[in-house]
Amino acid sequence: MSDDRRKNSRFENKGRGKHSGAGKGKGNSRKKKDVSPAAPEKRKRRPVEFVPPYIPRIVEPLVKCEICGETIQNISEALLGCGEGAFVHFDCAINKIRQDEHVEPPMKVSYIGRGTFAVIRPHEEDKGFDIINRVVWEAPDRFQAMKNYVAETKK
Repeated sequence: MSDDRRKNSRFENKGRGKHSGAGKGKGNSRKKKDVSPAAPEKRKRRPVEFVPPYIPRIVEPLVKCEICGETIQNISEALLGCGEGAFVHFDCAINKIRQDEHVEPPMKVSYIGRGTFAVIRPHEEDKGFDIINRVVWEAPDRFQAMKNYVAETKK
């Protein structure tokens, strides 16, 4: 230890530390609890009423599917349609691509992310597949515009 540390008072053991011997044996200043039967009863706590937090109800915009004409119940699962402000069900988009691309078994239509679908042919010998054709359904700029629209119309 350096001389500077020895002079520093915060490093000195003044008998207040964990291992200073205080409280052991003689001179214990802690009072023992009264365990006699005449001891007063503990105060009972008042029950705390649980008040649930306020959670605002989100009202999603109800739009109709451009392909089937039914109302889209969950806008987060919808895709953009061809027209401005038009939406389609995810399953309707897959069915339309299946018809337009003439997909026959064993080929399948699969969503590969970022508004893009793919016509795939699974391998027979392993779990892999080949991408036959990519179909871009949503352009990135239109996708961002759709996200902004949904965020603005949710109440």
